[in-house]
Amino acid sequence: MSNSTLRQPRRKVSRAEFDAIVYKIVDDAEPLALHETIYKIQKADLIKDREDLDAFAECAFNIILETGKNAEHTGPSSRYARLGEVLAEINCLLRLELPQFCSCGKNLHKGGRCCLTEKEKPVTYTRIFLDCVQRRFESLMKQFAKAEKAGTVTNELVSKLAACVTFIARLYVRKLVAARVVAQVVAETIGVSERQPHPGCIRCVTEMMLLIGHFMEDSKPGEALMSQFITRLNSLGALRTAGTNLPIYDQEIHEILSDLQHARSANWPVLPGFRVFLQYMPVDWLEAGRDWQELRRRNALPPNEMLLDCPTGNADEGQHVKIVSVLSGRTVAVACSQNLELLTAAKTAATFAELISESTGIYWRRIMLFKPDSTLLEVCY
Repeated sequence: MSNSTLRQPRRKVSRAEFDAIVYKIVDDAEPLALHETIYKIQKADLIKDREDLDAFAECAFNIILETGKNAEHTGPSSRYARLGEVLAEINCLLRLELPQFCSCGKNLHKGGRCCLTEKEKPVTYTRIFLDCVQRRFESLMKQFAKAEKAGTVTNELVSKLAACVTFIARLYVRKLVAARVVAQVVAETIGVSERQPHPGCIRCVTEMMLLIGHFMEDSKPGEALMSQFITRLNSLGALRTAGTNLPIYDQEIHEILSDLQHARSANWPVLPGFRVFLQYMPVDWLEAGRDWQELRRRNALPPNEMLLDCPTGNADEGQHVKIVSVLSGRTVAVACSQNLELLTAAKTAATFAELISESTGIYWRRIMLFKPDSTLLEVCY
């Protein structure tokens, strides 16, 4: 075989093959093995040019809509909710791993600029994916408005819109979209005055509020914005017909709004599907090394650690811990040479969650961490 034959680029797959590969990888993704999923995406070698990056973003969003469409609801116990969290985290990890491109479409290698000016930014996967989300949301709203005018709104359309809106909420929680984007989504779905939105739109917004409430009200501006959203929803719930004085919206909508009020008064209890239950266990250097090597064998370590031959740290320095899933008992991370006393103090335990997040790809505020004696580690966020 000649050298020229060896250098021939691999054939680009068709769009149908491309989508099938992405669907398969995402469908097989384990919430506790996100780095393995990213490795599979990279190994598939799908992203060859800017067009592939667009195709990947579209395919990822189609998975979200298709899963939401086939779900009875997009609440915390639905399959969509579980997959939605995984997809949101995969997108967070991909922004660091996928190539960047020049505005002309060329792949930028090692920080190259190609024909970009100083003020121009490279085209990144995150930028492409967020543009895709906005475009698809606007398209769904147009479909919804047309169907509402014709009186042909279907449960499938409501579920697809809810899937889109709640996924935007998950991106907001991970700081991939700003609060102004949330405000725009709320304004377009339920309006700010006069308009009487379809009950499905109210449902979409209340599901979004339940996902973002705790995070948005971490700040005074966010608290004020949330108050505006709640006020608007309450005003809709209070609407009555002019002739009969009967409520415009049915009992189900009033119950949804009541649940939202209760959640806010209870300081936004975390939704069940949001939490990941993990436990830390001190181990000796040998056990830590064995577990680390097993994670490396599975391609389940962060990219920088995959380049190493052994875990960072020293056998005689600090404490070594492994992180296991409470439900499966599977080891998901190893941290060597740590100051465990500092990491487990209530005021600094959030740093422990962030350390685990870096190792696993799980968003740190999703992590509920248990001590070796199975009691919950108190974390001050």
